[in-house]
Amino acid sequence: MDNNLIESIHEHALARLPKLGRLSLRHNKLSCVSRFLSSLGGVANHKSNDKHGQVLKFLYLSHNDIVTIYQQAFTAFGGLLCLYLDHNHLTSLSSSHFEGLSCLWHLYLSNNEITGFERYTFSPLVALRKFHLQHNKLTSIPDHIFASLGSLEELCLDNNRISSIHQHAFVSLEKLCFVPSIQQDMLHK
Repeated sequence: MDNNLIESIHEHALARLPKLGRLSLRHNKLSCVSRFLSSLGGVANHKSNDKHGQVLKFLYLSHNDIVTIYQQAFTAFGGLLCLYLDHNHLTSLSSSHFEGLSCLWHLYLSNNEITGFERYTFSPLVALRKFHLQHNKLTSIPDHIFASLGSLEELCLDNNRISSIHQHAFVSLEKLCFVPSIQQDMLHK
């Protein structure tokens, strides 16, 4: 359903799609992530081979006008592996936005208007391996912000407004092997 003018999706429009493994709504006019995703909870209740009881693995919401994500919008998708929310208008997020995403490997939040995060925003994302936050409006990387992301291998923070990186910002990231474009002078602040 890419490249349309979809502004809204009825909350039950996608309710009976038990084998849906990939949902792509890129390049539309969605302004919020809300009830239509919870209707896919029917997918979550369908018996499958997945240990989380649902099939949906890839969700593409890039290039929309998303400003709001309802709290717990993704709770029914414990088996989701990749979530694309890049190229939207998100400004802030909290841990309740990511509840239930304990198996998520890749999160794309680049090209939004994110200015900062609450301390435990990313705590539900314990399996995250790739995290794209480039092209936002972040000004600092606070202590322990990524502490729960022990599986993280790639973190992209370039093209923000980062002026300081706190001493314990990258604590617990022993697997981190790729951080492109962080200026060396920032690492000493």
